[in-house]
Amino acid sequence: MKEEQHYTIVTKKDGRKYAYTTTHSWNKEKKRCDTRLIYFGTVDESGNIKPKKKKLVKANVVEASLDGEQFALKKQVRVGMVRPLVKIAGDIGLEECLKRVFPDTWRVILSLAIYYVSTGCNAAYLFPVFREDHETLIKENEELSDKDLSTLFDQMEERRRREFLHLWREKASSGEVVFHDITSISSYAKNNELVEYGYNRDKEDLPQINLAFILDRENRLPLSYKMHDGSINDITTLKNLLRNGFAYKENGLLYVMDKGFYKESNINELYSLSYKYICAASIISNRIKDVIDSTRDTIVHPRNLIDLENGDHVYALSCDGHYGSESFKWKCKYHVYVKENAGFEREKSINLDLKLRECFEELNRGEFNDSHATFYTRYFIQERDSKTKEERYIYNEENLGSRENKYSGFLVIVTSELDLSSAEVMNIYRSKDGIEKAFDDLKNLNDCKRLNIHKYSTMEGKLFTQFIASILTSALREKIRESYKDKKALSMSLVRSSLDKLTFSTIKRSGKAIPIILSSEISAQQKAFLSSILGVKPKDIESSLNSIIV
Repeated sequence: MKEEQHYTIVTKKDGRKYAYTTTHSWNKEKKRCDTRLIYFGTVDESGNIKPKKKKLVKANVVEASLDGEQFALKKQVRVGMVRPLVKIAGDIGLEECLKRVFPDTWRVILSLAIYYVSTGCNAAYLFPVFREDHETLIKENEELSDKDLSTLFDQMEERRRREFLHLWREKASSGEVVFHDITSISSYAKNNELVEYGYNRDKEDLPQINLAFILDRENRLPLSYKMHDGSINDITTLKNLLRNGFAYKENGLLYVMDKGFYKESNINELYSLSYKYICAASIISNRIKDVIDSTRDTIVHPRNLIDLENGDHVYALSCDGHYGSESFKWKCKYHVYVKENAGFEREKSINLDLKLRECFEELNRGEFNDSHATFYTRYFIQERDSKTKEERYIYNEENLGSRENKYSGFLVIVTSELDLSSAEVMNIYRSKDGIEKAFDDLKNLNDCKRLNIHKYSTMEGKLFTQFIASILTSALREKIRESYKDKKALSMSLVRSSLDKLTFSTIKRSGKAIPIILSSEISAQQKAFLSSILGVKPKDIESSLNSIIV
C-alpha cells in the first residue's frame, strides 16, 4: 500500500499558502538529525495542493559526431540560375553600372531581374516567395514585401534611369552596328496616360504601350529602350530616338531597321544628324518603284546571284541614289534583291491579299492603323448600307483589279554605306533577328506580354527592371549559343528548368558554416549548360559556383 505523502503548509505574510515536503538526514559532525523543507507547490483557497510546473528539457535533434563535433542544416537554397546570372551581370559590367547609379537599391533591382529570368514570372508580388527557397543578392535580415517593390518602381527617378542607360551604352556598345525596332505591350491599366489603342502586334483587343529597343549587333545585348504612347506609329518614334541619341553623341552608329521605319523624312533626319543606316524600303514609294524598274530586266542573271551566310541564294543588283534637296544631296545606295524562285510573284500576291483582308477588318471595326493609311486610301471606299443605313467600308474593285503586282517579290534595302556589297548589306540586315528574339524573350519567356499597372511612374520602374532582365536573358542566350553543342534542342525554358534544380545547402559544424552541394552529382545536362555559361571545364564547375559571391 502506497504511503500517503505528508506536506508542511507555510503561510506567508501576504496570506498566500505554500506546500513543502520534508526530508530528514543525520548530521555526523553535529551528531543530530537535520530537517529540510523542499518546495512542492501552492495551496488554493479550498486547501487543494497544486504541484509546481516541471522545467522541460529540450530534446536532442543534432547528433554528435565521434570526435565531439555537432552538425546542423543551417539553410538550403536554389542557386542553379541565380549564381550564373550574378556572374554574367559582373562579366558584362551590368552590376557595376547599377551600383554606380543605384547605390542603395541595386541589389533589389538586380535580384528582381534575376527572378524574372529564373522563373519566367512577371508578377513582382511573388518575389518574396521566390526568396524563401532561392539565393538572392538581398541580405537575409532585410525584409521586402510586395508593397516595398511597388515603392521601388514608383520612386525610381527618371534622372537615374537616364544616367544608367547612358552609362550602360558606353559600357556595352561595340560602337558599330545597332538594330532598332519597336513592339507593343498590351495593358489592362486604366487612367494611365501612356496606354492607348493602336496597332497591336499580338492582335489583342486591348490598349497598349509601344516599347522601342536598340540592340548591339556584335554582342547582341540590348543597349537602350524607350516607351511611347500606344497610338504612336513606328515612323514617328524614330525621330525622337535619333535626336535623343544625338544628344548623347551616339550619332556615329549604324542603325539597321525594317521597312516600318522607312520614310523619306526619316532618311533625311538620319543624314542631318550624321547617322549611318541600313533600312528596308517600302515599295509603296514611287522612288523605290523606279529603282525596281531600273533593275527588273537585268537582275535575274547568273552573274547577279549572291551567296548569303545562312546558305540562301538571291539575285542582287545595286544602284546609286541620293536624298535631300537638289542643292544639298546625301549619297546613298539601293540594293535590289529577288529570290531565285521564279514563282515568287504569286506568293507575294497572296501576302498582299492577306494584308488587304486585315485592313478590311480593321476599317469595319473602327480600329485605324496609321501605317496602313496608304492601303485604306487606295483599296477601300466607304458606302452606306441601303437596309441598315450604317456606314461601312468595301473593297475598291477598280483599284484592286489594277494593282501593280509587278513589284511583288522584290526587296529593296537602302543604305548610307556606299562601300558595302549587296551580300554584306543583306547579311547585316538578316542578323537583326537578335532584336526579335529579345522582344520574344521579354514578352513570352519573361511573361511581359501584358501589364496591369495603373500608375505611370510605377509602370516606368517596372519596365526598367524588365529591361535589366532582357539584358541578362540576351547575355545568357549568347553564352550558350557560342559553345553549347546541341543547338537544335536548346531552349531557354529548358535551361531554366534544368539549372533551377541545383540546390546548395549550408551545414553548420561546430559553429562554422560550410557550403556544399546537396545533390550527389551535377547531371550531364546541367554540366553542359554551366560549362558554357561559366566558361569553365566540367570538372571546375563546382569550384566556380562556390567562388561566385552573392
